[in-house]
Amino acid sequence: MRQAMRRLLEAEGFATEVFASAEALLAAGAAERARCLVLDLQLPGMSGVELDRRLRDDGRELPTLFVTGREDLRRNLRVFDRCLVKPFPGEVFIEAVRANAAHK
Repeated sequence: MRQAMRRLLEAEGFATEVFASAEALLAAGAAERARCLVLDLQLPGMSGVELDRRLRDDGRELPTLFVTGREDLRRNLRVFDRCLVKPFPGEVFIEAVRANAAHK
Protein backbone atom coordinates (compact mmCIF):
# COMPACT_ATOMS: atom_id res chain seq x y z
CA MET A 1 0.00 0.00 0.00
CA ARG A 2 2.83 2.38 0.88
CA GLN A 3 4.41 1.97 -2.57
CA ALA A 4 1.05 2.33 -4.34
CA MET A 5 0.40 5.61 -2.54
CA ARG A 6 3.93 6.78 -3.42
CA ARG A 7 3.36 6.02 -7.11
CA LEU A 8 0.02 7.87 -7.09
CA LEU A 9 1.57 10.94 -5.47
CA GLU A 10 4.56 10.98 -7.79
CA ALA A 11 2.29 10.62 -10.84
CA GLU A 12 0.55 13.80 -9.65
CA GLY A 13 3.85 15.65 -9.29
CA PHE A 14 4.37 15.35 -5.53
CA ALA A 15 7.90 14.76 -4.30
CA THR A 16 7.71 11.82 -1.92
CA GLU A 17 9.72 9.88 0.61
CA VAL A 18 8.43 6.67 2.15
CA PHE A 19 9.36 5.06 5.44
CA ALA A 20 8.39 1.77 7.06
CA SER A 21 8.08 3.33 10.52
CA ALA A 22 7.80 6.60 12.39
CA GLU A 23 11.22 5.97 13.87
CA ALA A 24 12.74 5.67 10.37
CA LEU A 25 11.10 8.95 9.32
CA LEU A 26 12.50 10.72 12.38
CA ALA A 27 15.98 9.21 11.95
CA ALA A 28 16.10 10.44 8.34
CA GLY A 29 15.10 13.97 9.38
CA ALA A 30 12.21 13.81 6.92
CA ALA A 31 9.85 15.82 9.13
CA GLU A 32 12.11 18.84 8.61
CA ARG A 33 11.70 18.60 4.82
CA ALA A 34 8.04 17.60 4.68
CA ARG A 35 5.20 19.85 3.62
CA CYS A 36 2.55 17.23 4.37
CA LEU A 37 2.57 13.78 5.99
CA VAL A 38 0.53 10.70 5.17
CA LEU A 39 0.62 8.42 8.20
CA ASP A 40 -0.92 5.04 8.89
CA LEU A 41 -2.64 4.91 12.25
CA GLN A 42 -1.07 1.50 12.91
CA LEU A 43 2.61 1.92 12.12
CA PRO A 44 4.97 -0.60 13.67
CA GLY A 45 6.46 0.87 16.84
CA MET A 46 5.28 4.45 17.30
CA SER A 47 1.78 4.91 15.82
CA GLY A 48 0.91 7.60 13.32
CA VAL A 49 -1.03 9.50 15.99
CA GLU A 50 1.91 9.28 18.40
CA LEU A 51 4.25 10.62 15.71
CA ASP A 52 1.86 13.47 14.93
CA ARG A 53 1.63 14.34 18.65
CA ARG A 54 5.42 14.19 19.06
CA LEU A 55 6.01 16.50 16.10
CA ARG A 56 3.41 18.96 17.43
CA ASP A 57 4.95 18.86 20.90
CA ASP A 58 8.29 19.68 19.25
CA GLY A 59 6.69 22.69 17.55
CA ARG A 60 6.49 21.06 14.10
CA GLU A 61 2.85 21.19 13.04
CA LEU A 62 2.53 19.59 9.62
CA PRO A 63 -0.63 19.03 7.63
CA THR A 64 -1.26 15.33 8.15
CA LEU A 65 -3.53 12.83 6.47
CA PHE A 66 -4.04 9.53 8.27
CA VAL A 67 -4.95 6.23 6.66
CA THR A 68 -6.19 3.06 8.32
CA GLY A 69 -7.76 -0.25 7.52
CA ARG A 70 -9.94 -0.03 10.61
CA GLU A 71 -13.01 2.17 10.78
CA ASP A 72 -13.19 1.69 14.57
CA LEU A 73 -9.78 3.34 15.01
CA ARG A 74 -10.81 6.23 12.82
CA ARG A 75 -13.91 6.81 14.93
CA ASN A 76 -12.20 6.41 18.30
CA LEU A 77 -9.27 8.71 17.65
CA ARG A 78 -9.55 12.45 17.23
CA VAL A 79 -8.41 12.36 13.61
CA PHE A 80 -11.78 11.47 12.06
CA ASP A 81 -11.80 14.44 9.69
CA ARG A 82 -8.22 13.79 8.54
CA CYS A 83 -8.46 10.02 8.01
CA LEU A 84 -9.23 7.75 5.06
CA VAL A 85 -10.22 4.12 5.55
CA LYS A 86 -8.50 1.64 3.21
CA PRO A 87 -9.23 0.71 0.53
CA PHE A 88 -10.01 4.07 -1.06
CA PRO A 89 -10.04 5.27 -4.67
CA GLY A 90 -6.81 6.89 -5.85
CA GLU A 91 -8.53 10.14 -6.76
CA VAL A 92 -10.00 10.43 -3.24
CA PHE A 93 -6.50 9.97 -1.79
CA ILE A 94 -4.93 12.58 -4.09
CA GLU A 95 -7.66 15.14 -3.33
CA ALA A 96 -7.29 14.52 0.41
CA VAL A 97 -3.52 15.06 0.18
CA ARG A 98 -4.04 18.27 -1.83
CA ALA A 99 -6.55 19.55 0.72
CA ASN A 100 -4.25 18.75 3.66
CA ALA A 101 -1.15 20.18 1.99
CA ALA A 102 -3.04 23.40 1.22
CA HIS A 103 -3.66 23.95 4.95
CA LYS A 104 -0.01 24.49 5.77
